[in-house]
Amino acid sequence: EIMSDLCCFGALSIMTGARILAIVIVGAVRQSIIVFSRIRLLYQDELTWFKIASVVFGIFGLIAAILVFVACEKQRAALMKPILAFCV
Repeated sequence: EIMSDLCCFGALSIMTGARILAIVIVGAVRQSIIVFSRIRLLYQDELTWFKIASVVFGIFGLIAAILVFVACEKQRAALMKPILAFCV
């Protein structure tokens, strides 16, 4: 058997592990928003490309994390693809 229903060395189910990963990603996006707001205060008119990239990256991360919860609820593996792209 190539695939297993367990992750984290057999301690958790795949669904629980995916939900934990999504919660960690939401926390990381939240932290990046805080850092972004502090950088924005330092460089108000500069780094416009950084502002745009940060917003796009944050929105994509939140959407990917939400799709993990939807995928776990509906048991559809195809909805996990955005989180794989986000993590890579």
